[in-house]
Amino acid sequence: MAAAPAFAQEVNVSVFEGLWRASPTQQCVYEANSLESALRIADSRIDGVDTTCRMTNPFDVRDMDAVLFDLVCESVEGEFTERAMFVQAADGGLIVVWSGYAYKYERCDADAAEGTVVTSDQVGIPDQVEPSNAPVSTDSTPDAEPSDTDSTKLAD
Repeated sequence: MAAAPAFAQEVNVSVFEGLWRASPTQQCVYEANSLESALRIADSRIDGVDTTCRMTNPFDVRDMDAVLFDLVCESVEGEFTERAMFVQAADGGLIVVWSGYAYKYERCDADAAEGTVVTSDQVGIPDQVEPSNAPVSTDSTPDAEPSDTDSTKLAD
């Protein structure tokens, strides 16, 4: 019995390279041990929080703008291997399907408009809202129906 012919598949993986963030308020900076870090993909390597993986054996997923990789990873818990599919999202983002989960990222553009808000604190949204900032009713009657004359004030 003859062996099946081997062939090398050309796969363009450069479309996945760059910095990727999980939300619009996440900073576009890679910091190895920070939960606030963006995901970095470069030189067939993906760097996340406490984990770095070599992206090996790329396989083009036909008609899906996707590539399946074998990942050889090192983390704080040791070495492991995984498979992951990287998909070009319709909006220009990145979808990573890994271990039964799908993660969506948006590209951190190098030429983003100056002054673009990248974090919630830049627009005055605190990480946590203090209870004293909640509206307090001046009506002391329990279960009273609100009327047009009721007023509320913010506690100091």
